[in-house]
Order: sequence, then C-alpha cells, then structure tokens
Amino acid sequence: MSLHSRLGGPAVAPHSERSQHQWSVSTQPVEHLGRYYSTGLNINQSLMMTVPAACELVPSTVLVFQLIAAPDQSSRVCSSVHAWGAFPVCGPNLCHIQGRFKTPLIRGQPSARMDQFRKMEALISSDLDRWLCNLYFQVCLCVC
Repeated sequence: MSLHSRLGGPAVAPHSERSQHQWSVSTQPVEHLGRYYSTGLNINQSLMMTVPAACELVPSTVLVFQLIAAPDQSSRVCSSVHAWGAFPVCGPNLCHIQGRFKTPLIRGQPSARMDQFRKMEALISSDLDRWLCNLYFQVCLCVC
C-alpha cells in the first residue's frame, strides 16, 4: 500500500523534515495455493502508515493497493504486480476517511491513464475480465 498525490500520479516522496515518516507499507507474504476452489485470500494483518495532516491533505490524495506475486525461492523471477486498486484518503467533507471499505482490484500494473475513478469503473464495466476481486479493508486513525 502506498500514498499517492493523485490517482494515476506518482507516489508521495517524503520531504527532508519528514524523512522518518513511512509513505509505503506492505504485509507479510501470504500463500495462495492457486487451486480453482481456493476463492479467498485472507490477509488479516494490520499496517501502520503516515498520512498528511488534515491541514496538508489534498482532496486528490489516494491509497494505492497492489497485489504482488512474490518470487519463488527456486527461480530467479522478480516479483510482479498482479492487480491494483485505489481509494481516496479523504471523504466529501475533506476529512480523513475512517471505517470499513471495499475497493475493486484491477488486473495488471497501475496505469497513469487511470486518473479518475470513473475510468476505473468504465474499464471494469467494459471488460469484466479486468476485475480480479474486491479488497476489503478498515481504516483507523491514530493520533501520535
């Protein structure tokens, strides 16, 4: 999971005074056996990530999720992105989101052409094979 300044944009780079903040995090590897009857992949892990303060929050800021296939220990194949999804960091009232959400994961790597959520929806609507699954997640704000 990483924080992006906008959908289709680059990941947020830490400023020099914020170099201790973590703008990208990942879970521990979870094995999926790849059998046709294995329809779920339960991750059930907590991640902590730094997001901009409410006064610095830009309405276009999004969380980008990536489903990555880890390389096999016996092969020299690099890890690859199998699917991705995005979700806004702030709601309609321009405050941080909190609660339980779901977002669709689209097959392939994130694309800079997908710069609007309606384009993601149109892609899935026009070709259902591009949709891999839904990602269910919960966001809790912790003030440190």
